[in-house]
Parts: sequence; C-alpha cells; structure tokens
Amino acid sequence: MVTKYGYPIIITTGIILVVLVILSFLTSVLVLQWITIIFALFFIFHFFFFRDPDRRIPVDPNLILSPADGTVFSIDKVEENEYIKEPSWKISI
Repeated sequence: MVTKYGYPIIITTGIILVVLVILSFLTSVLVLQWITIIFALFFIFHFFFFRDPDRRIPVDPNLILSPADGTVFSIDKVEENEYIKEPSWKISI
C-alpha cells in the first residue's frame, strides 16, 4: 500500500518512465537508455519511500515505540545540563 501523498510523484515518475522506455526502444541512443535506467530506479525508490504498511501498534502505556520502523537500542537515565538542566531519560533509536 502506498500513502496518498505519494501518488502524484509516483504517477509523474511513471509517466516519464513510460515515455523514456518507448523512446529508448525507438532509438538506440546509449545516453537515453542510461537515463531510462536511472528513472526506473527513481520509480522503484518512490514505491519504497511512500509505502504505508498496515501496522499493529501494541496498546500498553509502559511501552516506548520507535518511529518509522526503527529500533530502540537503549534507554538510559542521564544528567542533562545544557537545556533541561535536570536528570532526564535518553532514548537511543
């Protein structure tokens, strides 16, 4: 599944890619073929970038969840003297 914000970019990249593929088959210009390959990679990247998988978020007030499919590596209590100026929790993602 792709998020709705990605559709305009994916459609635009897809249309450009189709035009480039047709042009590369009609002509034998090597530079155009390389540009087509690069646009194909952009097209694939956009699908991965704008993906919006269904997630099951656990409901527990004591859990710490990381954003964007990250991993919580450590949770440490530290002395923060620059901004908060009191003991704080440092969460490393």
